[in-house]
Amino acid sequence: MDHDYRVTAAAVGFTIDKSKGDDLAKFPIEKARLRSIWYFVTISTACTIGYGWTLQAKTVSCVSNARVRRYNGLTHQQHLAAPLILQFVCGLTVTGTFNICNTLIVDLHPSRPATASASVSIVRCSVAAIGVSVLQFLLETLRPGWTFTILGGLGAATAPMLWVVWVWGMRWRSGEER
Repeated sequence: MDHDYRVTAAAVGFTIDKSKGDDLAKFPIEKARLRSIWYFVTISTACTIGYGWTLQAKTVSCVSNARVRRYNGLTHQQHLAAPLILQFVCGLTVTGTFNICNTLIVDLHPSRPATASASVSIVRCSVAAIGVSVLQFLLETLRPGWTFTILGGLGAATAPMLWVVWVWGMRWRSGEER
């Protein structure tokens, strides 16, 4: 994030003042913070979808301790490496996305950073609670492949909202389009 901040500052001709701090009223902090989020959103979406399909796939493993699963009366062995790797990468990229968004929120509300961060956490946890409440139903109805495809699609559906903040965020802050 620091690298993105420096690159954005150089691109707009903004001088970084480490001793006094920067006046963000004239700096496109949205562009600086959201500069790398596109990688995280893309990778987390792909890993979420891939995770669901690897759980559903009939992969045969030569490892003796592979799990045996039963779907529609068929028994197959599934190696756990692919789902675990995808789960790790997905967790890593989602955490990166949360950190970028939380940093942007704190930057936008410097007088009350704890309140801003707590508000984000309340919304995030509420959405997670709703998701967990319907997850088992979706897994049983749609099976893992389509369930995680839908979840990945919901994650990708946030990209246009991030793009709107990227494009109009500074104008909204300065009051040009109120």
